[in-house]
Amino acid sequence: MRNADDIAQLWFERRRRSGRERERMRQVRDLVNGDIVVPLSEIDSEDRPAVINLAKQGVNQMAMRAASTKPFVRYIAADFGHRERARKRADMKRRVNHGWWGANRMQLQLRQRGRWMFAYASSPVLIRPCFDRRSRTYDMPMWQPRNPLDTYAAPQRSQIDYCVDDAIFAQTRSVGWLRSRYPAAALPFRDASPDDLVDVLEYVDHEQISLVACLGARRWYEVAETFGAGADPFGADRHTGEAVFLEQLPNRADHPLVVATGNISLDRRVGDYDSLVGMYQAQARLMALSLLARERGVFQEAYLVQHPNSPEAPEVVVKADPRTGKLGVVRGGTIVRTNIDPQFATDTGIDRLERAQRVEAGVPADWGGESASNIRTARRGADIIAATIDPRLHEVHDIFAASLEDENRVAIKVDRAWFGNDRKSFHVSWAGDYGKVTYTPNDVFADGDTHEVKYPLPGGDVHDINIATGQAIGAGVMSKRTAAELNPLIENPEAEHDAVIAERLEEALLNQILTLAQSPEGPYQPVDLARIAQIVASDKKELFEAVMQVQREAQERQAAVAETPADAMPGLSMPGQGAEARGAFQTTPSQQGLTQLLRSLTLPQVALGTARGA
Repeated sequence: MRNADDIAQLWFERRRRSGRERERMRQVRDLVNGDIVVPLSEIDSEDRPAVINLAKQGVNQMAMRAASTKPFVRYIAADFGHRERARKRADMKRRVNHGWWGANRMQLQLRQRGRWMFAYASSPVLIRPCFDRRSRTYDMPMWQPRNPLDTYAAPQRSQIDYCVDDAIFAQTRSVGWLRSRYPAAALPFRDASPDDLVDVLEYVDHEQISLVACLGARRWYEVAETFGAGADPFGADRHTGEAVFLEQLPNRADHPLVVATGNISLDRRVGDYDSLVGMYQAQARLMALSLLARERGVFQEAYLVQHPNSPEAPEVVVKADPRTGKLGVVRGGTIVRTNIDPQFATDTGIDRLERAQRVEAGVPADWGGESASNIRTARRGADIIAATIDPRLHEVHDIFAASLEDENRVAIKVDRAWFGNDRKSFHVSWAGDYGKVTYTPNDVFADGDTHEVKYPLPGGDVHDINIATGQAIGAGVMSKRTAAELNPLIENPEAEHDAVIAERLEEALLNQILTLAQSPEGPYQPVDLARIAQIVASDKKELFEAVMQVQREAQERQAAVAETPADAMPGLSMPGQGAEARGAFQTTPSQQGLTQLLRSLTLPQVALGTARGA
């Protein structure tokens, strides 16, 4: 296990090596946040950019589209001669996994991680056990996305191998925070202000989970990072500050808990909007110069010029006041005004830079509520957007699917290591699974963690899924139940399936009632229809409940006249086809005389006629 000083030294070295990469991230962060300042050396001032921030629009749009569809898990049934048992266990694993995602609010996490992926080309996450009873993820694995700017992970074996051996998460805390939580570690800062800052490192590997405070001067690390990789401005290889453990726990999972997701590139990870920084600064500078030229065009410069043959120096005798119409008087000279072209070629340059940014970063004009002038149909516009963003979305979906598989394996190890024999229950609401699940980690995951994570439509968003599933249903290659499970708008496909069937049966029942009500000889008389309408309108009951209630009332009314059990009466049904059929055959001919048999066969029709006559 590493000691506190080794962890601090490791962080110092990684921070120094990644100086240029993190400077790139900071530039993109400032670009998206609108914190870039345009220096204007001509007038010795600084202006805020006054042009469209395409990077912010692109990051937000791409991240929201990537996270608009929910991934789902499919566990492989390990069949060792008990196929049904293996299938049920795989189904339970899926429900448990979906329950973890729902409790961790994975939909929102993917939106945040998507922004980091497109802006920084990285999206690390830490999976650890949660013991906080106030948390939604109590007694289960907790996903914690970490800012790539504060993450210093060990080198990965390849760009598509997202599990790392160890990682350091650097945070800045105040001395007051340190004194309130770890008084012993704050003793070296007895003379410091509560607002002074301290570097706190969280180190995670397969052996330990540690929290380390660096009690030395922070400026050493900042200067080393500013100078870049390999720089050592102080001529020393190690930091001079003291590092102490604040907390230290063994990693019971015996497995790294950090998954460092990143994009795919040639040799090093590059964000999608890195190249926009220079173009954005140039565009903002041109816009600032254009505004400056327009301002000078409005407030023209005036010069007092001496006459060539005048021996006296020119002077202004009376200053003009255009607001009151007062004329000015000049002696020995004339007023010359300079005409400044406020346009130059800045507007054309601004437009060209905006187009270059859209092409470079793949930000269609449609995302801003506009449309290109050569777009004539909705289909053509959709094709352009699809050609621009779908390949990138497809790749990000595949990356997140592979990363989530690694994250699920870590979560399973965490669940078994810390809560292996605990019987737990929680609610599941994710990708078609809805309801309560009860399980014991060591029992459910005893036969392995083989599974796959898939997106319903890689490269598409929620709008594309609706269109694709609708077309698949129309072509007869997909069931409506499967389409409901893939559609993120359907939270509970089982309940929606039942609701759709109930609605169609209710519609059929209403059509049948209306059809039978057209016939004067039919079972539905105006008083019955009025009673059904009254129950539905006043008692707020469903149509089928109102029909059943009126059926019982009609049977009781008919039975009172015929002095026969109510179950033997037709009620609202046609004689011989309704509820009285069960009562007519509850006894056998051997148990009654011929007279009673004939009476049971004829009495319903007589009773019905008597009831209607009444």
